[in-house]
Amino acid sequence: MSKVLSKVVDIRLSRRTALQLGGSGLLLGCLPKKSTSPKIIEMERNFNFQNLPPFRDQQHHVAEGFAVSVVVRWGDPLFSEVVDIPFDPQTMTPTEQEKRFGYNNDFIAHFSLTENAGLLVVNHESTTAGIMFPNETGYHAQSLSNIKVEMAAHGLSVLELQKKDASWLPVIDSKYNRRITASTPMELSGPVAGHDRVKTPQDSSGRAVKGTIHNCSGGVTPWGTVLSCEENINHYFYGEIEGMAQQDDYQSYGIGGTDGYQWHKIDNRFNLSFAPNEPNRFGWVIEFDPKDPNSVPKKRTALGRLCHEGAKPVVNFDGRIVIFMGDDGPFEHLYRFVSSRPFIEGDNKYNQDLLDEGELSVARFSPEGKVD
Repeated sequence: MSKVLSKVVDIRLSRRTALQLGGSGLLLGCLPKKSTSPKIIEMERNFNFQNLPPFRDQQHHVAEGFAVSVVVRWGDPLFSEVVDIPFDPQTMTPTEQEKRFGYNNDFIAHFSLTENAGLLVVNHESTTAGIMFPNETGYHAQSLSNIKVEMAAHGLSVLELQKKDASWLPVIDSKYNRRITASTPMELSGPVAGHDRVKTPQDSSGRAVKGTIHNCSGGVTPWGTVLSCEENINHYFYGEIEGMAQQDDYQSYGIGGTDGYQWHKIDNRFNLSFAPNEPNRFGWVIEFDPKDPNSVPKKRTALGRLCHEGAKPVVNFDGRIVIFMGDDGPFEHLYRFVSSRPFIEGDNKYNQDLLDEGELSVARFSPEGKVD
């Protein structure tokens, strides 16, 4: 909960009242259990199954009447080049990882192609070296070879699935299959593109970005593209910020220091002494077309730079696109983006840069429970 929200709750509710209401979900904006809302009734009907008791063992427990099957796992091949190579984290190369499903997922988008085929878009937020590699113990890899694999395991995967019998299986070498990583070419678009603070030794234009990191949740646009949110980017940049022109800004983001991912050892754009502006090129919402594997993802800077947790677009009553976003940093805020132009259904050429212009505002909560 953000600092401003916690203040509102403290003023509006006593501790006892908060505890009484917390169990019913009212603090999260949920309806009471006795509500006759059609959505609540539909949810209760669809999820009417016997609850599982708590377990602490090595088994995957499933409620009675339900079944679970694995669709895809870290390291599963997406392309034929690696199908015959046994998956071995100890010997895997970054080139091989770029052909395999990435690591650590918490966002999924599905696009139907036919009744028995569809596209799955999955994020790869971060990596845990001590679990991934047998010769690592901490959260961040220290071995140079493992660091390279870490970078290739970040980002997103796009894969086609086809239904065979009762299972959904990845289609190897599908024309849609794609890995987006920390090295994928991207573009900065919107009001920040070309600004001096996003220019680096490797990109004097301030418009060509290499890669995306710490992709968290996201959303799907009405015109069929995917939004993916760059969240905790502070873990990736090495170096001291004291005395830097952007010291205060970087300190507020938690950028700098010697802990975190050691990517600077193989790529100096993550070293603040070499590329002091590189962090400014991350912390955005990226947009790409999952049905076009050759499309260049764009970082939509009009949606703001923060620890983005999610971005789910909706079409407002006047046709404009509205996106609510939360900053997942401690004591941060809630944001709203409203596009300048309305969405036009079926006109994807018109819609493709709809998120480059609009109004970005931050929520201000009053003790009366209102938001401005």
